[in-house]
Amino acid sequence: MTASSRRRGRKAPSQPLPEPVRLRTSGPADLLELVPYLLGFHPTESVVLVVIRGREVALAARVDLPPIAAVDQLVDRLSEIADRNGASAVVVFTFSEDPVAATELMLRLIEGLRPFGLVDAIHADGRRWWSMICADRCCPEDGTPYGSGSGRLAAEAVYAGLSTRSSRHEIEALVAGPDATEEAALRNVVERVADDLGPSSRVQRRSEMAELVDGFLAEPRSLGDAECSRFALLAADVEVRDVAWSLMSRDRAEDHVDLWQQVVSRTVSPLESAPLCLLGMAAWISGNGALMVCCLERVSTLDPAYTMAGLLEDINRRGVPPKAWDMLAESMREVVGPLAGDGQSIPSPTG
Repeated sequence: MTASSRRRGRKAPSQPLPEPVRLRTSGPADLLELVPYLLGFHPTESVVLVVIRGREVALAARVDLPPIAAVDQLVDRLSEIADRNGASAVVVFTFSEDPVAATELMLRLIEGLRPFGLVDAIHADGRRWWSMICADRCCPEDGTPYGSGSGRLAAEAVYAGLSTRSSRHEIEALVAGPDATEEAALRNVVERVADDLGPSSRVQRRSEMAELVDGFLAEPRSLGDAECSRFALLAADVEVRDVAWSLMSRDRAEDHVDLWQQVVSRTVSPLESAPLCLLGMAAWISGNGALMVCCLERVSTLDPAYTMAGLLEDINRRGVPPKAWDMLAESMREVVGPLAGDGQSIPSPTG
């Protein structure tokens, strides 16, 4: 089978989607080596479901290792993800230093996931792995050693331009916002930018959001504090925020991630929710589920009632694949409608 992921890198707006990176694997043990590259980080105390469609990896989904009492809900969730993504086979992994809890959980997962063509169920503790369904003692009693990024497939993944972080905490740090020592200065910037925006109408702000996003896509760059504050203030109005959302496309999703990650890193209370959700949406469209979930978790803490967070939660819970955006994008642009009084509509981001 082959494991596919998208290369990182910027492209001109007219270029098609990049070709997937293809890495040939010979079985579940190879997938174990690739899981950190499929997720974007090395998982710990986690359950990971790898969905295979045909001869390709369609999706890798991770959840925190749950208590055994919650395993039925976990089976339901993973089953929905497998079904929604057209699984012809699945492999499930548990990553934990507690083999007793992981084994009990895995036995329940095995039964629940068999209808989806369960190929293997592997427990890994960070040093060794064990197959939970192999027959005839195919695994050594003390497990099979595996390295952390030292194998052939890991080297091929790095060479192909894929990357992974040492832990999920590194991704959480990307969406944590500015350091507390910077907040006072950033609030002063927000006040100055708010004064400048004050007289503008919603129609003008919608048009400005489109111009700012288009300008960044034409020339991705590092944004200054005033630019980040302007994006955040504009996005605070839902109708203006949705202009930025409607301009997202899969072929430029990485650039939208770059844009909104910069804004999130310089945005202070109470403006965080919209930039976080826009970053989360861009992350989903780009296939970066870990970043999407970290955005979702932070905005859910800051503003649990924020509507766009509810949509991200639904996407995450159901394991909706990024290609679904292709169908949703046109509807989204129709909802956003004209940008100005002359009736000009939001252009298609792909031209």
